Amino acid sequence: MLLCKPVDKDWYFFPGGHVEFGEKTEDALARELNEEMNIVPEDISFIGLIENRFERDNEKYHEIDVVFKVGIGSQEISEREDHIGFEWVDIESLKEKQALPIALKDAIIEWMSDGKAFWGSEEIPE
Repeated sequence: MLLCKPVDKDWYFFPGGHVEFGEKTEDALARELNEEMNIVPEDISFIGLIENRFERDNEKYHEIDVVFKVGIGSQEISEREDHIGFEWVDIESLKEKQALPIALKDAIIEWMSDGKAFWGSEEIPE
């Protein structure tokens, strides 16, 4: 599992990005992987969706994470962002990491054991 880690932070998040107007979700996935890591995805398959509402820096956010399993052919990545780093982790390491959103981390761990698509929601209390 590939995780992202903000520079100088002790928590992780899952690779992703934003879908631009008129763009298909799978096209956004390919674009973001290329922009951030110089990766061309292979074998893309949908595995779940998590809805997440949270507040950061006194601003409220509502995101919908469409989650895919992506084959990339090689585990070598080229980091193209100076504010984040990337780290490969196995399932046991993922369980121990502070990866956000928590509902997404938990859903991925469950998916890795049962292979069932997931759909869930998380809201961080104010």
